[in-house]
Amino acid sequence: MSQFHALSQVLTLTEVNAVKPLAAHAHASKRKFQKNSATNREDRGHQMSIFTNPISAATDEAGAYIAAVLRLLGDKDPLMVLEGLVAELEEHVNGLTIAELRHAEAPGKWSIIEIIQHLADSELVWAYRLRMVLAEKRPQITGYDQDRWASQLRYREVKLRDAMEQLRVLRSTNLRLIGSLSASELHRAGVHSERGEETVEHMIRLYAGHDLVHLKQISRIRKSL
Repeated sequence: MSQFHALSQVLTLTEVNAVKPLAAHAHASKRKFQKNSATNREDRGHQMSIFTNPISAATDEAGAYIAAVLRLLGDKDPLMVLEGLVAELEEHVNGLTIAELRHAEAPGKWSIIEIIQHLADSELVWAYRLRMVLAEKRPQITGYDQDRWASQLRYREVKLRDAMEQLRVLRSTNLRLIGSLSASELHRAGVHSERGEETVEHMIRLYAGHDLVHLKQISRIRKSL
């Protein structure tokens, strides 16, 4: 399953097609990283994106996916986006019934409650990765199968208040840590199994863009109800 399939979970077909030309540049960059690190990498099997859905070994497409996420962020202040997520979600879900929260946008896509639990678990994953990068020297950052998490951990069955509380606590904790970092700490990096080197500063922008991707998705689902 490609990165463009992952994009289709949260973006429209028009939006996905708009970022496909970025894949050529991403391919070249990824090839360079793979060549430099090939002797040090093990076969990690079925690696997954940190964002929405699983991807295949076609890691050269990762750059195009990231570019799409960062384009949504644009020139917005990433810290303001991160700080505003919980309030934005509360506004989006206000007045929705349990049935509406569990209503999938389309076959194979997530419901609003699944998206919120995904955001909560993504924050848990980021909390670990962030601390590894800050405490260790260039640690490996491995992906995970987020579709499998959603199905095996029964995201659709979770209670809204539980998912929101998990997200609220973890996001607050991560923001507090980020706010304490020096300029040099923001430039510490880990090595992602698919995307190569990622600094703390880059992660902050990625996760802010990730918030916007899913807020956009939730807004679209709500309009369809």
